[in-house]
Amino acid sequence: MSEETPAVGAPLAGALTNNGTQNLAARPVVIGVDLGGTQIRAAVLRGAELISRVAQLTGEDTAPEHLIPRIFTAIQQALDEARTTLEQVAGIGIATPGPLDHRTGIVYAPPNMPGWDRVPLRDIFEQYFSPASEGGDAAQLRIFVENDAHAAGLGEYLFGAGRACSHMVYLTISTGIGGGVIVDGKIVEGTNGTAGELGHMTIDWHGGRCRCGNYGCLEYLASGTAIARYANEAIAAGQGVELLEFARALQQHVQEGNGLELPTHEATGAHRQRRLVYHWHERSLQTRRKQLALASSTSSTFSIHK
Repeated sequence: MSEETPAVGAPLAGALTNNGTQNLAARPVVIGVDLGGTQIRAAVLRGAELISRVAQLTGEDTAPEHLIPRIFTAIQQALDEARTTLEQVAGIGIATPGPLDHRTGIVYAPPNMPGWDRVPLRDIFEQYFSPASEGGDAAQLRIFVENDAHAAGLGEYLFGAGRACSHMVYLTISTGIGGGVIVDGKIVEGTNGTAGELGHMTIDWHGGRCRCGNYGCLEYLASGTAIARYANEAIAAGQGVELLEFARALQQHVQEGNGLELPTHEATGAHRQRRLVYHWHERSLQTRRKQLALASSTSSTFSIHK
């Protein structure tokens, strides 16, 4: 049996309304934190208005005792860039990979965040940002911890592609794959907060083992981490010569100070680079297309209804 938690779990009153009638100018200032397997982001916002934003790479050391202080630093940098102070902030919302319990703010062993096991993230933030005053009273700053895909889905529901929709499914594809399901304006959390984990549905029952412990998950097959794994496997098997050449060319391009954008001065060269990637990936996907087609023929699909 599933439990539906109101989307008004955000610190803004009336957050269930997504018909564009809210007075965003009257919204309080809030801080949003996105803790991901690839990047840490902190932002200061007023409703849908982005006032400032700070981003940094998560890095390989994801141990909470090392990563959480960096989040605090990113928050302070975002406040400084917004030229505001913590006293003017109504609350902090933290989007983090699941599984987690949004009611207690405890994060339980996310597959892409090694070292996180039963981390009381909300309590840690409350202790850091709401220290006890000299009189013994704590000026509590409201702290919310939510599954990152649920939070992103709520953002789209309130301010983006889901506006004026009653039901919506959000799918995020990055380091991992996450999902957020909104029905009648409520995030479907489930009895323990793990409903809507679309990335951990079994798509290929003969597939490899995902970091979550399940086999053949969508995340294992189609996430950014999976694509990198396919590339490494192809190169190690001697089947990725052109892909390896492309990676080396891109690395040199970045080292020359050109950023992560591909060279565009030669159209035919750019077209060839894209074709190399597609050609390499096409063969590895042929078998999976048949498996996905079979799975989809026996599974229900979601749609967006206005």
